[in-house]
Amino acid sequence: MGTPKILDHAGNDRLWPFGATKNAAIQGLERAFRDSLTAGNRMKDHAANLRGSGKLTERGVADEARRFGREDVLPSVARGTVALQRARKSVTSRLAQLKPAAVDKQDLVSAFTRAEFRDRIRALPAVRREELLQRHIKDLSPEMIHALLEQVEFPWAADQDRLISPAMRDALTTSLIEVSHPEAAAELAELREAIAYVEPVVSKATGEIQSALAMNAVDFEKAVATEAAKEAPVWLKRQGDKTVVLVPHTEPAYPGAPVRPNEFRARAATEADLLNGEYYADSDAWRAACAAAA
Repeated sequence: MGTPKILDHAGNDRLWPFGATKNAAIQGLERAFRDSLTAGNRMKDHAANLRGSGKLTERGVADEARRFGREDVLPSVARGTVALQRARKSVTSRLAQLKPAAVDKQDLVSAFTRAEFRDRIRALPAVRREELLQRHIKDLSPEMIHALLEQVEFPWAADQDRLISPAMRDALTTSLIEVSHPEAAAELAELREAIAYVEPVVSKATGEIQSALAMNAVDFEKAVATEAAKEAPVWLKRQGDKTVVLVPHTEPAYPGAPVRPNEFRARAATEADLLNGEYYADSDAWRAACAAAA
């Protein structure tokens, strides 16, 4: 049961600042947000209604309120945690699919320019170097970022001997991807913003339901796993730059052809697949997940 929408004079929802979207992750976050907002009061309101009816003793009211909390409120709060987990995974998986624009290695003038930039950066003290790159990462041109990412580091190199730290390398790669794919980057930025907006609300609801039901973190995680398992497992696999879903051959490829349930075919992954799917190691792992969800 979600919260009602409170609209301003322009028809915008005052509680949910994100507009209408087809993004499955943001849609899931909105449901999590609305359900979590009301979770804390639902058990209290249910108990108050029971108490007002005069049909139960105080102990009976408490027992019925806890039952209602376990069977009705807890699943909705657990689904909020599942929505957050899947939204975070969606950010990671979508970033993994985006590739930064490649540098033209035949352009010798550009290659010398990048080498000169690397030398100037290397001349700075390591701490100062990281501070400046972090502060001005959005101001760096793609060519500057390529110059830094081209530097090959030995795996055993000490931090002070590296041109850039592993964390800075990740940040620069993300920045280059955003420059190369501005539309996708804007969508990911909105998703990250929605995650940050929903997180404290779900966290508060989690604390309230755990307190009301005297649950520890382990028991709550079990409830989260139960809700996550209610959807059939989706097997994701990367094929080059694309992500596909592997599904068993449950139907013949053509009339009269044999059915081969142990063989799989690939289909394009939808946004919902990317949100809910997993990259299983093999068919045995996928079947084990299916058995667990049954």
